[in-house]
Amino acid sequence: MITAEEFIEEKYADVPYELKDITDLMIEFAKLHVTEALKEASEKAVGLHCTDFVDKDSIINSYPLDNIK
Repeated sequence: MITAEEFIEEKYADVPYELKDITDLMIEFAKLHVTEALKEASEKAVGLHCTDFVDKDSIINSYPLDNIK
């Protein structure tokens, strides 16, 4: 997973630091990490019994990215 420093360097390499909108960067970075965390949780989810079904989409969509502001 990309770090905050790598994210800024990658995304805004050509923009002088003082012109970056830090709030927007923080929001975008948080969304990136939440998305990755939910994806990983869905991949590692297991049912309690051998017949249990895990709805991976419900895990991936369990936290709306619009909540990150």
